[in-house]
Amino acid sequence: MPYDGCDFCCNLESKALSTNTYRLTVLLALCAMGAQAQPSEAAAVTSSVASSATSVNLLAPNAARKGVTIFNDSTQVLKIKYGATASSTDFTYSIAAAGVFNMPTPIYGGIIDGIWAVANGFARITEW
Repeated sequence: MPYDGCDFCCNLESKALSTNTYRLTVLLALCAMGAQAQPSEAAAVTSSVASSATSVNLLAPNAARKGVTIFNDSTQVLKIKYGATASSTDFTYSIAAAGVFNMPTPIYGGIIDGIWAVANGFARITEW
């Protein structure tokens, strides 16, 4: 599935063409695989959510969301759910201790909740 933001890839593609053929090849491959644009400093919003053994809100709904990265800064597995009230048996993704989750396309714009088996650490979140 091609990346929706083709202009992003095409703009990088033309810059890369004049500087480095290998870089151009990598960018074209990433675009073809559906790679997301990385957030600009101005557009990225970071937050930290303390871990909890009960469901906790990680992100509020955001119809303008372009992407999300979550770093599980904990020694416990973080289970995240697209929707309200995550549990150990009702979740969308499982993020290993010290693991990273990059939201795949298509981007989900709704609420995201999370839960850990034992509360220790934080979810470090970047949304753009």
